Amino acid sequence: MGDFVQFYTNGGLFMHIITLTIGAAVAMLVYESALKRQDSKEGEPQGDEAPSPYLHLADRLAWIAVGLGVVGSLFGFFDMCAALQSIDPELRVDATLRASGIVPTTLAWGLMTALPVWMATTVRGLRRARA
Repeated sequence: MGDFVQFYTNGGLFMHIITLTIGAAVAMLVYESALKRQDSKEGEPQGDEAPSPYLHLADRLAWIAVGLGVVGSLFGFFDMCAALQSIDPELRVDATLRASGIVPTTLAWGLMTALPVWMATTVRGLRRARA
């Protein structure tokens, strides 16, 4: 994988869906942060707050992105198997090696985008708990 564009296009449509899902998760994190900042400026009490539904939603969206990555990898595996059946037997080993590097790209993208969201929800959740 020489560059990001090739990596992203190898994943196909699932890469866009994963990116939109993570974008929604980041939007939830930004919204939750803005609400927290607004509450602290208004002087509302900070003790014994309920867990933020926005942090929970961002966490769930990150899990959905990983699940979409798994589904995208499965579809990529199915496409790889169908393509390998249509080529000459002497080329199958090389084609399998090439395709096996492309198949897990959606799962990798789902995990690469979900990890920062999980870290952010953990940090924000801990900060809410300490406040």
